[in-house]
Amino acid sequence: MATRKQLRQAIDAHLRLIHGSPTATRTATGGSTSTLVDTARSEADDYWNNAWLFISDTSDGAAPIGEEALVTDFVAATDTLSFEPAMTAAVGAGDTYELRRYFSAAGIHEAINAAIAETQAFFPPITTDETTVVQTDIYEYTLSSTIDDILRVDLLEHDVKVRGTATAGGTSTLTDSDKSWTTNEWASYEVSIYDGTGAGQYRTIQSNTATALTVSVAWTTEPDETSKYLIKDVSETPDIARLSQVRYTDNVLSIAETLEDGQRLRVTYSPLVTEMDDDADETAIPKVLLVDMALYRLLSLAPVVLPGDDAARKAQAVARECWQRAEQYLRRHGGRKATRSWWNRGSTRRATWWGSSSPTIGTREEL
Repeated sequence: MATRKQLRQAIDAHLRLIHGSPTATRTATGGSTSTLVDTARSEADDYWNNAWLFISDTSDGAAPIGEEALVTDFVAATDTLSFEPAMTAAVGAGDTYELRRYFSAAGIHEAINAAIAETQAFFPPITTDETTVVQTDIYEYTLSSTIDDILRVDLLEHDVKVRGTATAGGTSTLTDSDKSWTTNEWASYEVSIYDGTGAGQYRTIQSNTATALTVSVAWTTEPDETSKYLIKDVSETPDIARLSQVRYTDNVLSIAETLEDGQRLRVTYSPLVTEMDDDADETAIPKVLLVDMALYRLLSLAPVVLPGDDAARKAQAVARECWQRAEQYLRRHGGRKATRSWWNRGSTRRATWWGSSSPTIGTREEL
């Protein structure tokens, strides 16, 4: 996994080799909303004029972290950088900053996100979700809006120990006065509400009395006398049944099978492409590929930002090399996009398909 900060620093290292301009990462000793002081600087007057100043970290994790401005003056006698526009908070002692010429941090981040959008389909970050509690007579379930492509859907069938209907409920309790349980016999088991008030919730049981369960995490919706529940043994590996004839449209998963009350679904999916908007954000896409793709995008604009014909020509040549390396990497390691491989995987065939531009993603059928 690579973070945005690691990707930016790797791109900086390549840019230094290409245009020979230094990139500095240092710690400020003071400043204001429009100045930064670093008493360890040793360059001449105006050396950093027209460079981009990016605040990569602050001592308190607050503003101006992530803010960027253009240096308008550097005074060697006071080791002071002046910049515009002003930041939303003063630069303080201990804040980490970066200086770079020609390419701003914002531009690098934009190139990284564009590279992610272009390559994520070849390296989909496969994710599973097991939070959907099912009901026998329900055939549609609303899923997370972050899902891009459903890869498979399984029913997790745990051993059911108790079925019942609550007679009352509280913030962290479910009461069934018809029961006569042994104290704490259901501790560490799972209780699922599958119908009535609070349907779709499940919790780990912390303790129990003869008639009441106390759960480890408070209910989002408190159960009442309409709440149907079951207690399951989740310490054992569940039986897993792959579902067939599944349709996913507008965040709604439709199934054509009758499922057992109170069990849960395991939905395996590829999430929507999300931009990296923080230095700590991570991506599973190979770092070497993203660096080449981002460099290609940046250096394709090099004639606009680099001084001199020689520098511009060199940047264009390196851009072509980056593109060629990225293409070779995808051919060798990228395989096929998830929508072309997973839907045809094993004994599943794709019955209908309209592509990602349609609200209907696909229909599957077991052979």
